[in-house]
Order: sequence, then C-alpha cells, then structure tokens
Amino acid sequence: MLDIVIPSLLPEKVILNHFRRNKEALAECGAHVTYVTNIELDLGSENASCITITDQTRFDIGRVSNIGIRASTMQVVVKSDIDIVFCADLIRFTAATIAGGRAYIAKCANIDAQHYNTRNWDTAVLRPAGRGAWFAMHKRDWQRLRGYDERLVGWGADDDNLYRRTKLSMNVVEHAKFELWHVNHKVRTGAYFPCTEGNIKIPLNWHTLPESADWGLQK
Repeated sequence: MLDIVIPSLLPEKVILNHFRRNKEALAECGAHVTYVTNIELDLGSENASCITITDQTRFDIGRVSNIGIRASTMQVVVKSDIDIVFCADLIRFTAATIAGGRAYIAKCANIDAQHYNTRNWDTAVLRPAGRGAWFAMHKRDWQRLRGYDERLVGWGADDDNLYRRTKLSMNVVEHAKFELWHVNHKVRTGAYFPCTEGNIKIPLNWHTLPESADWGLQK
C-alpha cells in the first residue's frame, strides 16, 4: 500500500519500541515501514525493514530521509519520525489522498509515554509545528521536488523548507482528522544538531536543477 520512511540513527531499543507501537496498524493495512539506521537489525516482519548506512555520523535528517525515500519501491512514500505513533485509518486515508495527485500532511499531538495507554484524540492538543510527523507524496513527486535539501545540516528547518517547495507546486491537504501522536522524550543531544535555514535560500530555478546538483533527492 505505502512505505513509511523513518530516519532512525538511534539505539536499537528506540527502533523496536517504535515498531511495537505501530505494527498493528501496519499489519491491518498491509503497509510497510523502512528504518534508515546505522545498526544491523532484523525486525522479523514483512511489514518492516532496515536500510543500514555506515557513512553518517551526524543526524542530518534530510540526507538520512532521502536515502530511505530514494530506495523505496512503493508508489506512495511517507516520511515520518521515530517518536510518532500512527493509526490504520490514517494510512488508508493517506493512500487514497495521494492517489488523487496531492500531498498530505497530517498534524500530530503530544503525549507523555506514561499517558499513552489512556490517550484520547478528542481532547488532544495539537503541536503548533511538526510537519515532519507525516509528510506523504507519490514517489514521483518526491523525485520531482528533489526531496529534502541536504545542505541543511542537522534537523529543524528541513520540513519547513520542503513544505514551502511543495506548496509552490502542488495541492497540499493538511488536517488532524486521524490519530497521530508525538510521544514526548528527552532531547537526544548526542544525535541531534538543530539547524536553521540561515542564509540558505530556495533557488528560484529549483525545479530545473540538473541531477548533478549538490542538494536534494536525485532522480
């Protein structure tokens, strides 16, 4: 149905915990999750696989995400995060929305891990930011937009940059109709290098840049 790419240069237990929370929704819809990681890990499921990379020492989320998006063989590709829990209804809606030639961004809400089992979407408070929780497009649109700007080192501006380029070129559906939770956690200072765009500007001719350009997903 679709592939959910998770940049995950984190310990094995973090990946296993994410898969445990999401495996029921994946199995119900026949969806797949791809973890891009720096460790060897077999999740023992047809709904999950890992891409192991060895040349990435910092958590440059744009580059790591692009690796998974590029490798996906499915038509619909979602970029999500390792601290996100989704539901089957969201997966089904995403597949139907992308089939109509649109991009889809689902909004998420924060929840503490100790309250997860008593979660209630009707009373959830949405995160003011967090477009990277669920950013979905057809594989050809990821390629056309060149994916994430790999000049952005670390994380923090990658989703906003991609969002603006997407809005300039196609119809984007955004809402919070289905459960999508961000599970709060301590800042992993050893993995994250928060970034801002600074003086990096979106080139006006980004859509005509040759494949040898030094940023973004290559076709």
